[in-house]
Amino acid sequence: MGLFGSSKAQRAAAAKEWARRADEADKQAREYAAEAAKYRKQLRGSSDPAADRYMIRQAEANQRIAEADARSFRRTAANALKWG
Repeated sequence: MGLFGSSKAQRAAAAKEWARRADEADKQAREYAAEAAKYRKQLRGSSDPAADRYMIRQAEANQRIAEADARSFRRTAANALKWG
């Protein structure tokens, strides 16, 4: 069996694994969004607003990365079923 000679069951298992990873990345993105919201609420009465703004930027950046990962994992899952 060569590089592209995987069976349909193997491709389906790979697609399922990539879909699971995408779900985890979606969950992580939601957690980062909640973290950013928490820092936004804190910002009003903060003793160090610069630190809170930094944490907001970091959480939002992490959220965007997790969302991009989820999209990539979903594309890979779809391609795992097509290619083979």
